Amino acid sequence: MEINPEFKDTIKKYLTFSLREYKAALALLLITLTVWYFSDIQHYFFPKQFDNSSLYQKAVELDALQKSKEETDITKGSDSEEKEVYTKNKDAPHEYFEFNPNTASQEELIKLGLSKKQINIIKNYIAKAGEIKSKTDFKKIYGITEMQFEALDKYLLLPETVPYIKTEAKETKTGTTTRLSIELNSADSNTLDQLPGIGMGYARRIIKYRTALGGFLDLSQLLEVYGFRQTLLDSISPYLTLDVSKIKLLNLNTSMLDELKSHPYIRYKIANAMVSYRQQHGNYKSLEELKNIVLITEEVFSKIKSYLSVD
Repeated sequence: MEINPEFKDTIKKYLTFSLREYKAALALLLITLTVWYFSDIQHYFFPKQFDNSSLYQKAVELDALQKSKEETDITKGSDSEEKEVYTKNKDAPHEYFEFNPNTASQEELIKLGLSKKQINIIKNYIAKAGEIKSKTDFKKIYGITEMQFEALDKYLLLPETVPYIKTEAKETKTGTTTRLSIELNSADSNTLDQLPGIGMGYARRIIKYRTALGGFLDLSQLLEVYGFRQTLLDSISPYLTLDVSKIKLLNLNTSMLDELKSHPYIRYKIANAMVSYRQQHGNYKSLEELKNIVLITEEVFSKIKSYLSVD
């Protein structure tokens, strides 16, 4: 099929470009692309250094603001307590006297200048921690201000001070005190708890071991109590006395195997040998007969003889 020549001329007229038109169209395309991607090209060939100093400054300011807020929150309670105790309460002068924060009543603590809120914090601390063992512990309690601690420091009856105990018979309004002296073989846990560094945990262990022994012959035996250290013994020794007449003796002629072997110094084999010897030879006439038992060396004998009797 032959195409009409006039149609060919029309197509050629509108769909073909001259060399000049072609160059112009190409130049226009390049200009358009250049404008479109100008910013990317600029950053590629001429990278801009980002100045983050202003952003860093803002971060520092925000950090400082946050820290300031936290410090304000932390000190808010203590500041308000200090104002409450030392500013608002000027009309009610404080009464200072020696006290143990573990045993002091609410009325006594109020007289010393502590608020009810602070007293509740102290009581909660004791309930959770067991007791306040030192001035350092007392100082760290939340709500106790530096000013208050300085005022109460010399009146605190805690391990850093020479131990004292109130005497009920001569107690005055300010609290009469006398030097603490504790008889180790008869003291209960509450009494032992008053010794520096001895909490209820140690007090219970001492009594448990004392019961097993029958009583203490020497203060050095405290080192046999679980967890006891020489430094602790040295710190409490000046306040302890020993009444060896209170020691409970085991009767060699009536004590059963279970009683003998429960003593810390008598092993099962030795206890069994003691009973067997008694069954074979009759009642013991003297403690010296124990030396006839092969297992009982001179060292063992000297250690156990003070806890035994034949009467």
